[in-house]
Parts: sequence; structure tokens; C-alpha cells
Amino acid sequence: MKRSLRDYLLTLVLAVVIFSVAAVFLIEAAEGLMKDVVTKIGSEGEIEQETVTSEQASVSEPETKDTSEQKEEVKEDVFSTFLLLGLDEKKEKLDSIFLIGLNATKKQATVALIPCNTSVADNGEKKFLGDLYSSRNINFYKEFVQTETGIMPDYYAVYTTSALANLIDLWGGISFKVPQEIKVEDKENKIKIDLAAGQQTLNGSQSVQLLRYNNFNGGRAAKEDTQLNFFKTFCTNYMTAENLSRAPAIHNNMYYNCQTDFEEADLKELGEMIFAMTTYKQSYVRIPGASSGNYYAISTPKAKAMFEIYQ
Repeated sequence: MKRSLRDYLLTLVLAVVIFSVAAVFLIEAAEGLMKDVVTKIGSEGEIEQETVTSEQASVSEPETKDTSEQKEEVKEDVFSTFLLLGLDEKKEKLDSIFLIGLNATKKQATVALIPCNTSVADNGEKKFLGDLYSSRNINFYKEFVQTETGIMPDYYAVYTTSALANLIDLWGGISFKVPQEIKVEDKENKIKIDLAAGQQTLNGSQSVQLLRYNNFNGGRAAKEDTQLNFFKTFCTNYMTAENLSRAPAIHNNMYYNCQTDFEEADLKELGEMIFAMTTYKQSYVRIPGASSGNYYAISTPKAKAMFEIYQ
């Protein structure tokens, strides 16, 4: 009995020792395994994180490019150009030629008078630009302007004296300083002008009388100065944001009294630009050039520089 108890106790102690040693080895093995697993998971997580970062970087580059492209689009100028041709009473020659540029982005407007006596070669002969209207079409004048200024006008309008008179009457007349007293009666050519010098309100008929008059003190240049001043006065008084509501009436006047390619849809699109003209930096000038005898010669390089911001 005592031997059996002793054998039992020895067996128990031996078993405890064996299991204790085995447990130590199992724990160490488990810890090593866990370290490997944690290391593996950690390294895989880092790889995934690097991959995501790389993808994000590759995705962000086009966004930056798109942003720069959008900025370039915003910087693009918004502008329009207009060619206005005024016919004489007989509708055979031009009495005035204006090229107008509006740049809404730079807030600039240029109104350039092109003298009707500008020299142009016609079948080997030197002629006045304004005298060729009856034998040429509007494309001739648009192409001439493109050659001299570098721009092809976006729109054109050929207006008669009656169209101009109707438009001024539509506005209720125009206050203008007449440079000199004018009294003329030419029954043969149906011309009758009776205007006092000084500031006064002109109706449509009186305005046309003034602009048609050719014998100003100072000759042709004085007439052109009067036309420029009249155009400036008209724009300053009427081409304002407050009068934008009258735009449809202006279009109707143009449609029925002018030859033009300016449509009502164009007026809706460009109306705000046109009627904001007086808020721009404005220039009313004779197109760069010089007179030689009875002819005017345009300085093409200077004219192109003047209209560079409108192309």
C-alpha cells in the first residue's frame, strides 16, 4: 500500500514536470507564431497603404490638370466686333464707316472711324473706299477690314439716313453740341439744313442733316470729327444698362431699316455687353493712318495693334 502510494506520487510529480516543460515550449512557439502573423499583417497593411497612396496620387494629377485648364478657360476674353456702314441719300455711296470692338473681359471699347476717302485699288485705279459700295458687296468691305486690322467683323449693318433718323426719334432725340451754324437749301439734291450752333436737342431729321453736311469749317476732317463726336454722344446717352429693356425695339428698327446679319438671338446673347459699353474704357478715334492729297492711307501695323484685343 505504501509502495503503491509512493509510485503514484512519483508518477504525478513526473507528469507535472513533463506538462510544465511542454507548456513552456508551446507558449514560446505560440508567441513566435503570433509575431510572424503580426509582422506579416503589418507588412501587408503597409503595402496596401502605399498602393492606395499611389493610386490617390495618380488620380489627383488629372484633377490638377483639369483645374488649370478651367483657369485657362476663365482667362479667355469675351469680345465682339461690328462693322457699320452708313449710306448716303441716294444709296450709292457710303457716307460713314465705323468699326467697333467690344471686349467684355478687359472692359474696353474701341470705335474707329474709317474715312470714306481711304484709298483702295480697283482694277488698277486708285479710288475712294466709300465710292465702291454700288459695285461691290458687303464681303468686300469685311475682307478689306480684315486685311487692314487683322479681324473679320462678327456682325455688320448697312443703315440708311431714314433708319438713323427713326432710331434717334425712337430715343426721343439727342442732345448734341452743333459745332457751327449750318444753313443750306439745295432743292435739286433735296437738302435743307437749318441748324444753329451750340448745345441743342436734335430730332432724327436734324441729326441726319448734320451728319450729311460736307462743308464744315475744317473740311473733311471736321466732318469726320463731328461724326465721331455724334456717335460718342449717342452711345454715352443711350447704350446704358438702364436702356437694355429697349433692346428689342432697336433690333426691330435694324431689322426693318437696315441690311444686317445681326439676329434677335444675337441681341439676347450680346445685349448686356453692348449696353454696358459706357462702363468700359472707351476710345473714339480715326483709324491710324495719314492723309495724302485727297486720299487717306491706313497704317496697317498700327490698325492691327489697335484691334489686337478683339481677335
